[in-house]
Order: sequence, then C-alpha cells, then structure tokens
Amino acid sequence: WAWEAFGSILWRTSELDELAWAAIDHALTNEHLVSVRCCMMKAFLPLFNRDKVRFEVGFDALIGSTVGSPVQTHSSRLAPLVTYSGVHVFPYIQSWLPSLARRLLDAMLQSGDKTTELIAAWFIFGRSFQDEQLVAEATSLAGSSLDHRRLMAAVAGNVLSWTDQVARAEAILKDAFADEDHQVRTQSSDAFRRLKPQDVERYTSLIDTFLRSPAFGENGFAVLHLMEEATCDVLDLTILAAEMTIADIERNGNRGSRRGMDLDRIQDLLKTEYDTSERNAASRKRILDVIDLMLASGLSGVDSVVTAHDRW
Repeated sequence: WAWEAFGSILWRTSELDELAWAAIDHALTNEHLVSVRCCMMKAFLPLFNRDKVRFEVGFDALIGSTVGSPVQTHSSRLAPLVTYSGVHVFPYIQSWLPSLARRLLDAMLQSGDKTTELIAAWFIFGRSFQDEQLVAEATSLAGSSLDHRRLMAAVAGNVLSWTDQVARAEAILKDAFADEDHQVRTQSSDAFRRLKPQDVERYTSLIDTFLRSPAFGENGFAVLHLMEEATCDVLDLTILAAEMTIADIERNGNRGSRRGMDLDRIQDLLKTEYDTSERNAASRKRILDVIDLMLASGLSGVDSVVTAHDRW
C-alpha cells in the first residue's frame, strides 16, 4: 500500500524524485517479496520521463536481472512486467529504451511461464507493425502455437486502421478468416468493429474475402453494420453477402434462425440499393436476381424489399 500511495504522489510532483530513487534503491537491494516489487511499479511509472538512464538500471534490478538481487533466482521474478502497470509502460520502453525492451522480451520469452511468454509475444506482435525489424520474429512466434495464432489475429485487427503495414495486416486477417480454429476466426472478425464507414472503400478487398470465408457465417454483424453506414457504393458487397448467406443456409440450414439477424440486415441493404437503382437497370436486375434466389430458398421477409407493382 505504501508503494501504491507513493506512486500516486510522484505523479503530482517532481520534488520527491531523489527521495523516490533512494527508497527504490533501498528496496531493490532488500525487498525479497515479488508481490511487493510488483507494487513498486506504481512508483517507477511517473519517474520514466524524468530520468530514463536511472529508470533502465532500476528496472533491470526490479526484475532480478542484476547480480546479487534478492529475487535473482525467484521463479516469479518477472511478475512486475505482467502487472497492469508493467503492460502500460512497456510500449514506452520499446520506443525510448529499445535495448532494455529487448532484454526484457528475451527474459519473458524464456521464462517458461505460458502467460508471460504470450504477453511478450503480444508486445512483439504490436510493435512489429511499427518496427519492420520485428516482422520476422513476429511471424515465427505467430506460427508457434494456436494461442499465438489467436493473439496475432486479434492484434492485426486492432492495428488495421492505423498501421503503415496495411497490406501485412490484411494478409494476416485474410488467412485468419479461413482458419480452422473458431477463436482465430472470431478474433479476426472483430477488425470490422474498429473500422469507420469511410474506411469501407479502402478495405473492399478485405470485406470481400471475409464474406466468402467461414468467419462470415459466425460473425457477420459487424461487417454488415459497417456496410449499412458506408459512404461508398456497396452494391457488389451486398449482392455477395446475400449470395453467400443463401449458400450457407442451403448447405447447413437455418435452424433456430441462426442467420436471422444477418438476413434482416442484408434485406435492409438490398432495399436501400433497390430504392437507389431506379435509373440503373443493370443494378436493379442484379438485385432482383438475388431476391429471386432468396425467395426460391423460402426465406421469409424478402417480399418486403420490393412491391408487387415494382415486380410486375
């Protein structure tokens, strides 16, 4: 509790920095409890920007990487790195203290603890979309286990809207959409929850691949909602979504209305496209053709898309 309170105070003043470092140095030499050293992270965070050299030396000592540390041989000595505070500060360490970050990552990857190793991989995955030197390592780690593959799918979806490595993120997601593992497919599908309506035109190829993949049948809500709000023409994507949904229902049935919500949204999209296609005979024919397919499959609610007058 003392370290947590001290950390809160240090955020509000720099006048206690020397006192803070003196207390930290004393604890690094004498504190044997890893649980208390985890709480010391609260005091480390506000000191990061003020003295990075001292921070680096102290951080190595905090996790027992220095000779003579009271936790040097402790099996949980890396625990401060996987606390909330440790996860929060690590991206800044990667940016400003890369040599320290590399030592910490190596220690985590070799820790023998599955959670610690996965968190290290998560750091590498995220950073690899900013630092191309980590791409090869990230790719190798992503292929090392199912958990790593799931993690990479989630990270690729998270970074899609801001990374310069858009092509790489898209390639990872396209593979993940068709992955044999349900969770990999689900994690990758979440990418569409983070995109904005104006992004649809940029990611048409990604959406097209998704609609043709097994992931669409399981996680269609986000992409269909995105298409409803899109600021570009989505006729081709709407037709494809309808065709793939019909094919899925014909193969696997619609027991319990498992595709009910998707059908409702697709029908809304078709109605919007139909209403705006009055002067485009080719587009209207495509829409009517897919409506005929839906009617032939016995799907309810389709007849509301067009009126009897429009049809005949």
